[in-house]
Amino acid sequence: MTYLNFAGENTSLHIYDENRNELYARDFNDEFNVQHGLNMTKLPKGSYEVVLSTESNSYNYEVAVK
Repeated sequence: MTYLNFAGENTSLHIYDENRNELYARDFNDEFNVQHGLNMTKLPKGSYEVVLSTESNSYNYEVAVK
């Protein structure tokens, strides 16, 4: 995941399972060039929600592990 934080806002990344349990959280504070990789292949099969949040926006992505 790459995100250019032009606004300089606090940014965080979260991963949730199908039951909305938080599996992962990482704060990037106000870093400009946010780059982060995750290997989700060891997770049980299912759907996961990856959420990148800033102070003004939230970007949600559905990820399927098969």
